[in-house]
Amino acid sequence: MTRKLQVTEEQVAAAKLKVTIDRRLGRRTTPIVAEVAKARSAAEFNAKNGKATR
Repeated sequence: MTRKLQVTEEQVAAAKLKVTIDRRLGRRTTPIVAEVAKARSAAEFNAKNGKATR
């Protein structure tokens, strides 16, 4: 069973920063962090994952 996630704008920004840092350090980013980082906004991520934003 896949768990649905709801993220905030801050979490999307943090995920994007984590991907950038991992890339520069030659590390592999976890799949969920990479998925969150691909979103343009929290609303976009939450809509794709079946969660409504306030």
